Amino acid sequence: MGITTIGSGFHSVNYVVSDAKRAAERFSSLVPGTAFAAGTVRMNPIDRGGLAVELDAAIAHLGPRGEYEVRMLHPLGRDPMFHRALAARGPGLHHVGFRVADLHCAAQRMARCAALAAELRDEAGGRHLFYTCDPIGGLIELSESGADSAFDAAAADSLAPYFTQIAYVVNDIAAARRWIEQALGCEVAAARDIVQGPAWNLHFRGQPVPYDFGLKMVIGKLGPAGEGQIELLEPQRNENVLAEFLNTHGPGLNHIAFAVPDYYRLTRALRSTGVPPLKEIHVPGTVHSSYFDCTGEELSTIEVFETGANA
Repeated sequence: MGITTIGSGFHSVNYVVSDAKRAAERFSSLVPGTAFAAGTVRMNPIDRGGLAVELDAAIAHLGPRGEYEVRMLHPLGRDPMFHRALAARGPGLHHVGFRVADLHCAAQRMARCAALAAELRDEAGGRHLFYTCDPIGGLIELSESGADSAFDAAAADSLAPYFTQIAYVVNDIAAARRWIEQALGCEVAAARDIVQGPAWNLHFRGQPVPYDFGLKMVIGKLGPAGEGQIELLEPQRNENVLAEFLNTHGPGLNHIAFAVPDYYRLTRALRSTGVPPLKEIHVPGTVHSSYFDCTGEELSTIEVFETGANA
């Protein structure tokens, strides 16, 4: 993946929440190794024709080198983007952000594939462009890259350094794949049909699933070194938690994921809180994956998975 692509500038995962401090504290308890800093974010429409945006924010770093951010954003006004999303859909995942060296060129590329929803300027003069991205659902934020403040990456024995993936549930995976290739410039690393069921020890909401569950999956590379992933999932329309999401929310950002070397050790915090798994598969020696239902904590779904001989 070339350094000029938008996908190589993947930078942040953003939640809209009813209380930024509380959501940050809860995220830290579920994902050890995240240390949040609090502040207020203010942005004004560039055309001066809309409402200003004011957000109570809490921000922490994720990833092996702390190269990504997770942000809890609580709208303090009645702006049409953050406040409206919280009022209409409730708290949870809101959008992902990309930082690029040339915002003008990135905006030209994005304009061919998505509709501009808002153009804001922060207090330091930086521009933030928000696009509605129908094939994958939800919003994409583009902003100019700048120097990050110094921070310490989390210890490897915590969960935060293993942040790997953002995942979308979509209606049409072929269209979604074309979109991430054309708009974001993602290199697609895998594309396949998957069938899970009793042979995978598949459970939905703690109950064994007696039938096979099929889905289509595409994975593209993200981030400055291509180590991150964007996952696209199109489920069969039978009884399953991913189809439920489509029916309730439509296509969009569904969960974030952590690829870990020791499932039981690194999910101890998640499991000890009693957060229930929405979906789980476990084939010993091959894969162990759980989608933890964190909607009650305003944090949507968090997946943790381990693959290989120790799974």
